[in-house]
Amino acid sequence: MELSFKKAGKESQLIYGETLAASLADLDYADKHVVIITNQRYYDLFSMKMTQLLAAADDIDWYICPNHRNCNSLKELTSLLEFVGRFKRQDFLFIAFGNEGVVELTNYLQKNTLLDSRFWVLPISLRSLAKGLLGSGQILDSKQQPILQSQNLPELIFFDQTLTQEQTAGKLLDLLVFIKCGLLVDRNFLKELFFNYPQEKSVLSKPLSGMLVNLVAYYEKNGAALDEYGQVFKRAFYMVEAGQLLSDSMKEFLGILFHLLWNINQKQLNFNYLNFLQWLKRLDYPLELPTNFLIGDYAAAVLKVLEKSESLLTLAKIGTIEGREIPSSQELITMLEDYQGYLQE
Repeated sequence: MELSFKKAGKESQLIYGETLAASLADLDYADKHVVIITNQRYYDLFSMKMTQLLAAADDIDWYICPNHRNCNSLKELTSLLEFVGRFKRQDFLFIAFGNEGVVELTNYLQKNTLLDSRFWVLPISLRSLAKGLLGSGQILDSKQQPILQSQNLPELIFFDQTLTQEQTAGKLLDLLVFIKCGLLVDRNFLKELFFNYPQEKSVLSKPLSGMLVNLVAYYEKNGAALDEYGQVFKRAFYMVEAGQLLSDSMKEFLGILFHLLWNINQKQLNFNYLNFLQWLKRLDYPLELPTNFLIGDYAAAVLKVLEKSESLLTLAKIGTIEGREIPSSQELITMLEDYQGYLQE
C-alpha cells in the first residue's frame, strides 16, 4: 500500500503493508551507488539480507554508526563526509536504515551535499518512521545540543513490519510517539490508546502499525510541534550530573512528562495527571528520578537551554496546540516538586 504526504510544498510516499522485497521490485535504482547508513546493531542483523535485496544497484557500501540514539552528531557527520568523499563523483542513493539519529544524519547529509543523490528511509521502528515523516534533521554538538538543521523530505519511506515485529524492547518507546500525538493534537485518540493498551501485555501483543495512517496525518500537519514537545527538558538532562544516569530514551520520556506538567500547571488544564502517570506505570514505563536529581540545578539547566530555544510550546487543552510561553524559574521548581509529589501517591 502507498500513502502520500506533503511537507513545505514537497511530496513523499510511504510504502507499507508489504515486504521490502515487494516494495523494491518495481523501482529503478540500477545506475545508483547505494550508500546505506545504519547502526552497528542493524548491520549485524540485516546486512546480508539488505545487500541481496539491493543487488540491482550499481554498487553498495555501508556506513556504520554507533547504536546510541544521538549518533547524529557533528563528529559522526564529519566522519560520514570523509567516507563519502572517498568515492568517485557519481549518482548516489542514500538510504537511512536505522534509528532516529541515522535518519536525521542522512537527512542532513543528502540535503547539504553537492553530490547528485536521492534519499530513502527504511525505518526500523515507528520512532525512526516519525523522524522520516518530520522532514527535517538536526546535527548535535559534543554537549548533545542541536547546532545544525536541515529541512529535507525523503523521496520514499518503506515500512516493512517484518523488520520490526520481533523488537519487543522498543514497543513502549514506539507507543510514546502515539501518546504524544494524542496529548498534542487528538484527545479522542489518546482515549483510544488508554482503552486499547491498558497494560504492558497489551502493548506487546497488539501491533502498533495499524495506526500508521493516523501517524502520517498527525505528522503531516503538526510534525514540528510533535517533535519539539519535551525537547527543551530532554536537553537539560545533558547539562546536569543526574542526567548521566539516564538513557537517551529516559531523558526523552521524562522531558515529555515535565513539559506536560508545566503546561497543566500554567494553563490550569482539565487533565488528571495522576491517572495518566498510573496508566504509564501499568504499561511499565519507569517514572522514578535518579537519587542525585537536584531540582534547582535542573531548573537552571532548562532556563539555559531556553536561552537558545526562547520559549515552550503550550496547549490550550489536551489535543489542542495554543502558542508559546517562557517559564519562570519558580514555575519550573513548582512543576518538579509537584512531579515528585505525584510519585509518592
